Amino acid sequence: MLVKSLKRKGERLSHLALVGEAHNFTIPIKVLQKYSLKPVKPYQVDSKSRLVMFETPICPLYEALCDTACLLIHENSHRGGAYWTVGAESRSDIRHLLKRMHDYGVEAAVHDVHRMNGRRILTSRQGEVLYNAYQKGYFDYPHGISLRELARQHGCSAPTLSILLRRGLRKIMEDFIRQKMGHPL
Repeated sequence: MLVKSLKRKGERLSHLALVGEAHNFTIPIKVLQKYSLKPVKPYQVDSKSRLVMFETPICPLYEALCDTACLLIHENSHRGGAYWTVGAESRSDIRHLLKRMHDYGVEAAVHDVHRMNGRRILTSRQGEVLYNAYQKGYFDYPHGISLRELARQHGCSAPTLSILLRRGLRKIMEDFIRQKMGHPL
C-alpha cells in the first residue's frame, strides 16, 4: 500500500492510499476498516489497483510531520519501517523534522537528499498558488476546494488560476525530468 496524500483534520489524519496488484485487496482494506475513524471507501482505479480513503487518530510519526514545514510527498511501508519522500525548503526543515520524530521516540534517518539546482523554478505567484491549492486540498480526490473557490480567494478568474497551476506544475515536472531522468528537454 502506498500513501498518496496525508492531511491533518483537527486531531485526526485523512489518508489517500493506493492498494496495488501486489496485494490481495481485501486484506489491507479490512485492516484499514478496523483502524479507520470513518467508513473506508475503496475506489477502483483499474483492474490492478484501488484508491482507499480513510481517517485515523494522529500517531507520533505524523504528529512530528505536522509540526514542521516539511510536506509528505510519498510514503511506502516495507519490512517494519516507513520510507518517506518529503519536500522541504531547507536542510534545517529536515533537521527539525528529525528532531521532532526523535522527541516522539521515532527512530529516523536521512538516506538521500536532492537539491533543486539552487535556482528558483517557479515565480512567487505560481509558488503561492500551488502551495495554497495543495494546502486547501485542490489536488486531493475528491477536491477539498473547487477551482472556482480557489480562484476567488486569489482574486482572479478560474481560467487564469487554471493557467497558473498548469504552468507551475509543468515547470516542476520539467525540472524533475531533467534532474531525475537526465533528459535535456
